[in-house]
Amino acid sequence: MATVDSEFRRPSSLDVAIELEQQISVQSQIEGAVRQRLLDSGYHALRKVECYYDAGVLTLRGRVPSFHQKQVAEGLVGGDLVRVVVNQLEVVARPQWDLVPPGIWRKERLRRGKR
Repeated sequence: MATVDSEFRRPSSLDVAIELEQQISVQSQIEGAVRQRLLDSGYHALRKVECYYDAGVLTLRGRVPSFHQKQVAEGLVGGDLVRVVVNQLEVVARPQWDLVPPGIWRKERLRRGKR
């Protein structure tokens, strides 16, 4: 009959270090591949997106100018080892209008002597 001690072997510190090194290697490979996909996307804003991978979960962080680019980023990063994508990208659109009415702007230019 086997004893509990013979069935359970406590991992040595060397085994733990090797496993940790392998996990870090896989993590950096996945993050590098995701960054390359974002760089190759053709969207300038996606070049600034940060990505972090840990245990099958890929997190995207940063700012993009449109919801479309947020969705594109999420679609680009899937893979075999990525089980879940946490999309924390913030959509920050630039305003396409001016808050100063045109008449006020013209009056200010006339006041300064410019036409």
